[in-house]
Amino acid sequence: MAEEPRTAIKALGSFGLALTGPVEGKGAQAQALFGATLSTAPRVRAALFDRTASHDDVLSALDVPTLVLHGTEDTVVDVAAGRHAASLIPQVTESYWEGVDHGPFVADPDRFAREVSDFVEGL
Repeated sequence: MAEEPRTAIKALGSFGLALTGPVEGKGAQAQALFGATLSTAPRVRAALFDRTASHDDVLSALDVPTLVLHGTEDTVVDVAAGRHAASLIPQVTESYWEGVDHGPFVADPDRFAREVSDFVEGL
């Protein structure tokens, strides 16, 4: 959340691994995700972690099919948040990826595309 570039780059470097896992063979992808993260203003990144509002009423009122997809080893947003949301959404399909961190779409892009496509095609 720091404004000072060196501090932010060091901190966000560890966040990047939450998205990519080990970077072996994913160097270009890891750098692209790192750049996207740096393009988000520090005040916006801070605000994402400073929210205290409950959206349970909104989730309970959703009237559209919803896919909740979450890594069980997410180090950024605890999997309990995904499970909580799923418990409130009336028309929910859940997919929890064992051992996956914050970026399921990076961990297994083919599986991610397949699950999202299957969900959409099933509507």
